[in-house]
Order: sequence, then structure tokens, then C-alpha cells
Amino acid sequence: MYFVKRVEKCPLCEGSGTIQHPAWEAYWKANPKGLRDEAADKRWFEENWLEWSPEEIVCPECYGEGEVEEWVDLAEALQALGDDNA
Repeated sequence: MYFVKRVEKCPLCEGSGTIQHPAWEAYWKANPKGLRDEAADKRWFEENWLEWSPEEIVCPECYGEGEVEEWVDLAEALQALGDDNA
């Protein structure tokens, strides 16, 4: 059996290498009107057991590369190439 490496754009970050921190995602859902002041925001994070962190973090799926790699069976890869050219 032979394998080839398939490289694709990361589906989680869509190739950017970063995602929104889950704590910030929760914050924006709870506070759609935006930031009030830093002290109030810090309290909101502490009360909700969330850490005060940057809004964007390195994508955990691709580790900031923007691409994911996977080893696939050569026959599968050739079949996919044939389907693309049909």
C-alpha cells in the first residue's frame, strides 16, 4: 500500500492560522453592544470563570500554519484527482 500527503486549508481557521479565543466568543455573545470599560470587562471574565486573554489565539487544529496535512491512500488520491478532472 502507498500513501501520499494531502495538504488542505485548515477548516477551523480557514487558513488564517488564528481563531477567536472561546472566552471572547462567549463574551461577544453575552455583550453584543461591545466593550464597556476595562474594569467591567475584567470582572465579567472573572465572574464567568474565563481568563483575560488575547482575542485571537493560534489555531489548535493547524498550530498557526493555516494548513492541515493528512496521509491518504494513493488510490484514494488518484480517484479524487480523476473526479476533479471529469
